[in-house]
Amino acid sequence: GMVMFIVSFFIYKRLLRCCGLRVVVIVGTLVRVGGFVWMPFASSTMTFAAALFVVVSGTQLITPSVSSLLTSMVPETIYGRALSRQQATQTMARVLGPIILGKTYDKVDHKISLYVLTVATLIAGILISLVPKKYIPTSTATRSGGCAAVADDAEPSGQQPGKAIDSGASSGSAV
Repeated sequence: GMVMFIVSFFIYKRLLRCCGLRVVVIVGTLVRVGGFVWMPFASSTMTFAAALFVVVSGTQLITPSVSSLLTSMVPETIYGRALSRQQATQTMARVLGPIILGKTYDKVDHKISLYVLTVATLIAGILISLVPKKYIPTSTATRSGGCAAVADDAEPSGQQPGKAIDSGASSGSAV
């Protein structure tokens, strides 16, 4: 929970304003993949926990970005439906993932399930990063030229009311 809080409230917003949504998704994907790749090689509970913190950090960069992209791609009249389907998909992944990959982890080889998660994360990250530019919300960074000119509390520009870029307070974990 603490890692989710730190990433959501201190890292996500700054990275979003500095680099834009597409870069945040790519960074989140690479961070999450790095954690999954590290896990099979963890030699102790502490190193496994550290790898898990890396996975959670990447997830916290990806999830609010996906929500923001989703709301920029659908009409305002169906935001609720679109976001509830996103949550339902994440919930299904949280339920079915451990059932399927847990059996693989226990009965076949624990590394295989972690590699499946790595590949799934890469595929999802690539697909998300391929969203056409017209659907990607603009931020102050893209208008003003980067991080240096952006204050922490500045709001994204170019957004319609109700279409502001998510502040990162989401707590989902599936991608």
